[in-house]
This record gives sequence, structure tokens and C-alpha cells, in this order.
Amino acid sequence: MKGNILLVDDETVNLDVLSRRLGREGYLVNQAESGRKALDLMQVQKFDLVILDVRMPDLDGIEVLKRIKADVKTRSTPVIMLSAHTSDKIIRKCLLLGAADYLGKPLIMDLARNRIEINLARREQLPPVTGSELTFLLVDDHPLNIDLLERMITKLGYRAITVSNGPEALEKIGKEKIDLVLLDIVMPGMDGLQVLSEIRKNLSAGELPVIMVTAENDNSTMLNAITEGANDYITKPYDMIFLRKRIEACLATQRLVNQTGLGAVG
Repeated sequence: MKGNILLVDDETVNLDVLSRRLGREGYLVNQAESGRKALDLMQVQKFDLVILDVRMPDLDGIEVLKRIKADVKTRSTPVIMLSAHTSDKIIRKCLLLGAADYLGKPLIMDLARNRIEINLARREQLPPVTGSELTFLLVDDHPLNIDLLERMITKLGYRAITVSNGPEALEKIGKEKIDLVLLDIVMPGMDGLQVLSEIRKNLSAGELPVIMVTAENDNSTMLNAITEGANDYITKPYDMIFLRKRIEACLATQRLVNQTGLGAVG
């Protein structure tokens, strides 16, 4: 088995569907339909990862997360929060409280698989990725957007190169060493998905991570992006906590692929 996962959700249909999907991926899956049952199970059984729904009656996901992180027996277990609203203030609060990551409903399974693998690898002491010598390419046709993103990337400790369209982005990738691309989806002429398709003709998701940027929190758009080879996505307006989490996950994916040969999204 690839890992022992505890799924926590008050919706039994969601539990059953996700359990079957993860079981087919090679994980051992346990279920808890309430926060109290999850906490009880964690006192008698060790889990490699918890996937925890945010909105539940009785004990909600935030309270369950707090109790997991307050208990010396369970605090080291990675917790991925599950919510239909992945960019709201509740998920942000969960990340600040110690959640390892988050996933949106309905699940994009390729994305879920990737985030699960990365958090299991981190549990096994995957070496951290430092940002001091990493160069990111930022692609957006709106000057204000790209200026804001550049300042945030620089504040996080990375070097930023900016371009305003797809052809310029492909030219930079062909000439310079780029460690990660933040790519706007909606651009005139050559849009982000077309740029992504050209990138993936030569460089895999493990070789050059690409995070798609969009103002649309639209599941079908994100599914298209992941299917075309994007490693991950982030929505506008930018939030530093969410941006950092997605960058760290993509860099960890790259490190995992390089060290273990494990497949990555795309």
C-alpha cells in the first residue's frame, strides 16, 4: 500500500466515492463520517494522511484540525482540507492553523493524486526546496496584475522574470533556465492553454512546473488546464498564503520526480 489515509466527511456518498478512487490508486483508506469519530480513530490507529472536510455538523473541520494539531500523538500527521470553496477565508485559516494543503470539491483526481503524493513524501523527510537561486517566469498581459505578482514572488524569496504574452514566454523558456512558470489563462492572441501546450511538447510537468493563473474559479477550466499538463492552478485576486502553498507543492513535485522517478501531474 502507498499510504494509510483517513477520510473525514459527513456526506457518506462523498466518502464512498473518494474511498473507491483512492483504493484504486493503491492507498489503504479508512472512513469517518464525523469529526469526533475521526479524532477517536486517530487515538488508536496511526494514519499517514488525513483528508478532512471543512463543513461538518457538530465538530467542523477547523475544530478537528485544531485538536489534531494540539495533540502530541497526532500533530505530525499531514492534514489536507477538503472544501467546495478553496479560496475562501476558512481555507486560509486552516492553512495558518497547520493544514498541509487543500483540495476543492468536486475533486480533480489528477490534482488530488499529486497533492496526496507530495504530502506523503514530505512526511518521509523530503528535503526542502530553497528559493534563493530559483527563477520564475510570470506571464500576464495586464501590467498591474504582473506588477503585483512580481512583488509577491520577490517577497517570497524568488527571482522573477516577467513577460506580457505567450510568444515572449516561449522565447524566454527557450533561452533561459526557468524553474517555474506562473501563466495567465486569459490573454489575447495566444492564450495560456495554448502556451501550456507548446511548453509540454518539450518539457514535462516534472521538468518545468506550470501554475495556471485565472480569475475564474471554474472547475471545467481547471480540469482542462490539468489535462493539458498544468501542475496546479491559483485564482485571482492573489493571496500570499495560497500562492506560497501552490509554489511549494509544485517545487516539491519537481524534487520528488527528480529523486524518485515518481510520475507527476501532466
